[in-house]
Amino acid sequence: MKKFIVLLLAVCLISVVPLLAKTADSEYIIELSEKSILVNGGAVSKSKSPVYLQNITETHPDVAEEYKNTANSVITISAEGTYRVKGSRENCQILIDAGENDRVRLILDGAEIRCKTAPAILVKSAYDPLKAGDAGVTIELAANSKNSVYGATGANNNGAVSSDVSVTLNGGGYLDITAENEGIETQKHLTVNGGIITIN
Repeated sequence: MKKFIVLLLAVCLISVVPLLAKTADSEYIIELSEKSILVNGGAVSKSKSPVYLQNITETHPDVAEEYKNTANSVITISAEGTYRVKGSRENCQILIDAGENDRVRLILDGAEIRCKTAPAILVKSAYDPLKAGDAGVTIELAANSKNSVYGATGANNNGAVSSDVSVTLNGGGYLDITAENEGIETQKHLTVNGGIITIN
């Protein structure tokens, strides 16, 4: 009986360890199009989860008259992990609003994000080591990928890519930023380790 229990526990551990490893190393794939937003092949959640969708109409004074009633698809990343963004969408924002101990890796892999009333990529909250050269948020350009971002001034942020915490930008791809005001804005440290970045 003892041998059977030991064998059963061993089988359980063998089954669970790969599952834990998969969870720890898992990557969320966010696919953008004008028709839909998919996360790992399924519809994006509209209730709070690691990735969820909100529709937000900006009301700050800098919104141009012609865009006063424009609702943005705000894709919120709320937990530590790796998130890969592909595809193209108008009136869209990627918002990182994670916990103060959460590290977030955002990979742009053939992404085109356009937001006419706020930053296209906005980092509100995540882990911040407050140390030059280190950051809790990494924006990575996938190898040889071509990415573009168009962003406007927001309520409290002026960059097309804007962050309230330290950010590292790296990778082997391309990023073309078109900004109404500033291209990349961070309140803390910005470290650039690679990639080809053009700011208009």
